[in-house]
Amino acid sequence: MKNTKQRGMIFVTFCICVASISLLAAALGTDFWVVSFPRREVEQVGLNVDDVNGPDEKFHGKLNLGLFRGNKVFDSGFGTSGREENINVVESYVEPGVFSYGLWVTTVIFNAIAILWGLVAAIFALINTMMKPIETITGPLGLYAWNGLACIFSLLSIVMFASLHYKDLKRNVLTISERQNLWTSEDLTHFGTSFWLAVAATVGFVLNMLLLLCSGIQVKPLFRKMEANDKNMDTVIMY
Repeated sequence: MKNTKQRGMIFVTFCICVASISLLAAALGTDFWVVSFPRREVEQVGLNVDDVNGPDEKFHGKLNLGLFRGNKVFDSGFGTSGREENINVVESYVEPGVFSYGLWVTTVIFNAIAILWGLVAAIFALINTMMKPIETITGPLGLYAWNGLACIFSLLSIVMFASLHYKDLKRNVLTISERQNLWTSEDLTHFGTSFWLAVAATVGFVLNMLLLLCSGIQVKPLFRKMEANDKNMDTVIMY
């Protein structure tokens, strides 16, 4: 009965792993790591915003960025409203040096590594559900290790992007030409849905380790087994 319960708990960790991997993949592929609502400083071009019909709608824009792509709509206040434009993050932001290349690339790399470790954790969780592995590292100890590594790298991805946000993006998510046209996004940018998907995935890996801890599954020390093997080898050599 106890063994069935433990296998059931391991299967739950498998399901959470799959969900966390899906969340990380969705975060990597979607375009809402940050959302911004830039405005144009019309007072610097000699216009009085109070004299413009619908001041809450004109001279404002909306911009969202992912790790690779984004979208923006700017209304300059003249004639028709702005139309939506696609953004290539590498061409528009990374290559011109609008924000830190190092923080951006480490966010992408750590997110991808977290997905890989999450896949490993899911595979071995499924193996442990169906059978009892012989090697310690493929058993409960491995489940802790793989989930822990996935958690660490997804957390590092979050930390890197949060650093990028507070260092660069919070002050500016606009290209050089947009700033020259007197658009500003300072303090008008916040974390988007994609960022929170990565946070939810990290919580999932932490939850997996807590479930393993509460399941009562015994973890066999890896080094003790290695010492036992060494003693057996010494005995064989003596004979």
